[in-house]
Amino acid sequence: MFGTSSGGIAALDLLARHPGRLAHVVAHEPPCLSVLLDGAERRRELVAAVDGGERPRPEGPMGVFLAHVLRPFTAYVPAAPAEPGRLTLAVGADSRGELSGRAAEFLASRFGSRLLEFPGGHLGTLEHPVEFADRLTEVLLGGLASGV
Repeated sequence: MFGTSSGGIAALDLLARHPGRLAHVVAHEPPCLSVLLDGAERRRELVAAVDGGERPRPEGPMGVFLAHVLRPFTAYVPAAPAEPGRLTLAVGADSRGELSGRAAEFLASRFGSRLLEFPGGHLGTLEHPVEFADRLTEVLLGGLASGV
């Protein structure tokens, strides 16, 4: 299973709840900000930036995401997988040091799971779709034996 951003959080949760149903999970930059040492503060800043200002809240899918996904997903603290070798945390080459990239790095270290670098940043699937898909295919087929 592959999930990016909030989809990565859904994949982590599914792995924790139903580990027998998944052969391998690749979670690309899951924004589990609460796991970071400064996560509570960074999360408050993010929510304030989204809520603040005089600009109107976006309509449509982005409005739904900001209203109903951002807060609970960034507060999510995933459980350690029973088999850390079945989890790969992925970070974009261009998003090292950014919040969701830092969260992926922290979780890989905490869980003893593999950390791999993928093309692009947090939106690598859109920025470099072919290269990203090639990298993901290698991981899911087991062709990558070492981390970053």
